[in-house]
Amino acid sequence: MSAYDHLYGSTQNLSQSLSAFVYHYGIAEAIARNTDSPGVALNDFFHYCVAKGSKHIRAALVLVENEFPEDAIVLSRAAYECYVSAAYAKAQGLNAIDDLVYNPVGLSAGTVHYAQTKTGGLDYRRLVDRRTEECYRSPPSIEKMVLSTGYEADAVVHRYYYGFSSQHAHVHMAGSGNYRDGTSYTDEGNEQRPNAVFLTAYATIVLMGLARAVTQMDEDEKSRIERELRAAVIHFNDVLDQHIKNLSDEFVQGVRSRLARFIE
Repeated sequence: MSAYDHLYGSTQNLSQSLSAFVYHYGIAEAIARNTDSPGVALNDFFHYCVAKGSKHIRAALVLVENEFPEDAIVLSRAAYECYVSAAYAKAQGLNAIDDLVYNPVGLSAGTVHYAQTKTGGLDYRRLVDRRTEECYRSPPSIEKMVLSTGYEADAVVHRYYYGFSSQHAHVHMAGSGNYRDGTSYTDEGNEQRPNAVFLTAYATIVLMGLARAVTQMDEDEKSRIERELRAAVIHFNDVLDQHIKNLSDEFVQGVRSRLARFIE
């Protein structure tokens, strides 16, 4: 088996543990307890991120298995965004409650709206409460959140992870070669499988690692997840050592730094 195959297998195992985590810990307490406590709402947001990320990862692994690697990359990016949002929520605590919960819901419900510029356009940086006219900053972009996750290496990894995955998430001519066979366009092909495995594995490791780090669990469960994280990171590093030679040194260093805590 290749290093990528080992990484794929360890990612599957870790994904199963992430699903089990969602099943055991993913309770929407605000609904269960009928409370509007900001702390409960923020904790619910965290578990929402983990559940959404876990489902994206499960789907990405199915797509890898069925030779749809570009689509798996798109879903790995979505799972990675869930990680960034969850990490930002935990790092910022109640300071993030308006950014992540109240204002996005308010925009959908129509209780807040975008402010207007002096020329009458929309100012997407500011929100206004329709009832009180109080101003808030708009929900932060993924680029802003990744700077405040509590993990310095996240900002380094983000530039490369997001840049490459954008070529697959959007119509981007830099990625058009994945849809050509010679001079003909095609909707088949599996050349991006290694990258799909690599990116899905990274998103799975950091999301499971975050969920594990902030959750009280019994020693057996804790030890099992730690073993699975360690195995996944070892296989991830094997891929870096054996196969990937053209990545930016900054990116590789950032990835190794971010994952090092799981094999210490």
